[in-house]
Amino acid sequence: MTAHAPRLPDLDRSILDAFRALAELRRRFDSAPCGEDALACEVAEARVNELLDLRWSLRRAPGTELAAPAA
Repeated sequence: MTAHAPRLPDLDRSILDAFRALAELRRRFDSAPCGEDALACEVAEARVNELLDLRWSLRRAPGTELAAPAA
């Protein structure tokens, strides 16, 4: 069975949710820094980056909604 790429609107929503979670974790860390929150920020930032990388790769892949037309 092959995995299907997520629909771009769904992926965009996931990116937004992940970014909001990261922003909240950063606010919490800024108000009361601790190692646990620092680690949570790193994990959340990695998740945002992972989703952005996925979106970029889908944007560039043939057959996706945002793929550039072949020259």
